[in-house]
Amino acid sequence: LMVNFHRGVVLHRFKFKKPVREIKFCPDGSKFAVSAGKHVQVWLTPGVRREFAPMVLHKTYTGLVADVTTLDWSSDSSVLLAGGKDCQARVWTVDTVKDYEPWMFIGHKKPVVGVHFEDRNRNTDRNHFFAGNGNTGSTLAGKLVARLYTVSEDGVIVTRECRQ
Repeated sequence: LMVNFHRGVVLHRFKFKKPVREIKFCPDGSKFAVSAGKHVQVWLTPGVRREFAPMVLHKTYTGLVADVTTLDWSSDSSVLLAGGKDCQARVWTVDTVKDYEPWMFIGHKKPVVGVHFEDRNRNTDRNHFFAGNGNTGSTLAGKLVARLYTVSEDGVIVTRECRQ
């Protein structure tokens, strides 16, 4: 259920095929991501205006082999990071970017239980995660994600940093 607690109104009733493990709103509040089974769905948050169907599915992401266990958004709400029971993490862009292939990060021996983007506002002097200079295979020039962290069930923390 999506409920407006201030008004005491049910906004939407969701029916997912698999149990929901995590829901996370993006920093700007315009979208939220839901992990249900092997899929991640991004929904647009309803506006202030009354609408017949306020909840709109923006996109469904796939690619993890096992259930998604954790999610995180970049600070500019343009990139989504998910980790799963298959010991890997994936990075997707929220909006379509030409020639972009989602990144997959491996290296854990146990399921991933936490993922985190480093806040871009605190790291403007670091290299960009998506540099777009050709050696990264990304066309996401200007995205300021310097590092990401993944944590597995056995306590191992893996840091990924972009270097040009």
